[in-house]
Amino acid sequence: CGKSFAAQTLVEVLRECDVTCQYVSGSRLFTTTEGMAENSLYELFESSNQVLVIGEKELLADLK
Repeated sequence: CGKSFAAQTLVEVLRECDVTCQYVSGSRLFTTTEGMAENSLYELFESSNQVLVIGEKELLADLK
């Protein structure tokens, strides 16, 4: 990641960062991100200047 994601949706951002996004429902984001550093998505949101409103447990939920 390393580009500006300001104009993109969350799913687009995740897709471009090679994160598998299952679905986004309300304020809950469900992904399968095994092996991903715990803070990767937080860093992503920081760098994209978006407000992250998802809890850590929900953020790392694995629906496999």
